[in-house]
Amino acid sequence: MSDEISFECTFCGHNIVIDESKPPKSDAFLTCHGCGHGFSDSSAIRDALVIESRAEAAEIISLTLGNTPTWEP
Repeated sequence: MSDEISFECTFCGHNIVIDESKPPKSDAFLTCHGCGHGFSDSSAIRDALVIESRAEAAEIISLTLGNTPTWEP
């Protein structure tokens, strides 16, 4: 498993990386280093973390049990 979560900036597609051991605070203002777009709402970050966590869990389950889980929305 990775110690970093990455997602693309919704404006320029630049890869944004967050260290899982140092997650941003809920009121953090993050800026894309590619275009300067600010992410004042942490929902994009939270959503990326949830998607990545589910993907890692699905991979572990698939390797262990041989099937991939279906996540509820």
